[in-house]
This record gives sequence, C-alpha cells and structure tokens, in this order.
Amino acid sequence: MTVLSEDQFDRAWTDDSDYALLKYVPRKRGGSVATDLIIQFKEDNPDAISTVKSLYLNVITADIDFWKNQLNIKYVFCIPHSGTDVLNTSCEAVASALDNKFEWIHHIKHGIRRTTDVTKSAQTRNRPTATDQQRSLAFNVSPFYRFYGGNILLIDDVVTLGATSTACKAILNTEIPKAIVYGFFLGRTVQR
Repeated sequence: MTVLSEDQFDRAWTDDSDYALLKYVPRKRGGSVATDLIIQFKEDNPDAISTVKSLYLNVITADIDFWKNQLNIKYVFCIPHSGTDVLNTSCEAVASALDNKFEWIHHIKHGIRRTTDVTKSAQTRNRPTATDQQRSLAFNVSPFYRFYGGNILLIDDVVTLGATSTACKAILNTEIPKAIVYGFFLGRTVQR
C-alpha cells in the first residue's frame, strides 16, 4: 500500500476550474512517492488504481455538499489516452467508482475519444498544443443521450500545461454548452 506524506498532497485549485490532488515531481527532477503512485496508475497497476479510487472517493466524500450542490457535478468524463481509440483504463476505473458510489454522478464511458494518435507530452520537447489535441479528439456520446443540467468532472492523471484538458473542455463546452467543466487531476506537475 502506498503511504503518502502530507507534503505529497497538492489539494489545490490550479485556476477556477481545475483541481489537483497530488504534487507530481518528474523523476528526472527527483520524483517522490506521489510520482511513483501516479506512474503506476498510468501503467494500469491494479494496486495503484485501487489507491487512487480511494483518494478520489475520500476527497468527494469529505465534502459532498461542495461537489454535489455547490459545483453541481452530475457527469464525469475521462481524458483519453494519446493513442487512437485507446481507453484511459485507469481514469475510466476511477470514474466508474465515482458513479457506483454517488447516485448523483453519471460516468459517460469513453465519452471523448482519440481519433488520431498524438505524441505523449512526456516524450517530446515540442508538446502538442491545445489546437493539436482538439484536432485529434471527438465527442463520443450517442445523439440519443440527453444531458439534464448539471456540470462535468473531467478526470486525468496529470496536468502540466493543460493543453489536453483545454482541448477536452472545448469539445465538452461545444457539445454541452450549459455545463461548466471542472478538471480533477490526480497530479499537477511541479518543479520541486
């Protein structure tokens, strides 16, 4: 079981609409226990997925009124993997856990899909821009599905510059214009 010290937690809104749970220090800058957990989560490690589910569930359970009533969260989407039609299985597992625990949250499975590969941000100096990301993504919800008010949680493992989340938010804002999209990230990249 991963034991995180208090200094590993971020628990911060990075702006008005993005919440980060942990501090992600890249391994090349020294890493941390939180970094190891995040990488294991990204690699679909079952123990890491279980730990992360608990972290997300605990954060929302600790302040249900905030998430349910103040933010008015009704739906959860996941940012897709960088490969075409590759599910972000770890994040989808977290979204399913939220759907199972809270009757007011509805997981929209694979609601945003990757239509063309993009280079993983961690593997290039020239990160894909939000425009590049948006060109490679598509809304993937049946036209018969109806959204009845409420706002959206957008889940992903790490936010660094926010290009992917910006692209996903733009797609969701186009398709569900009355909803506010809140990013909920396991980690936020910090330099140390």
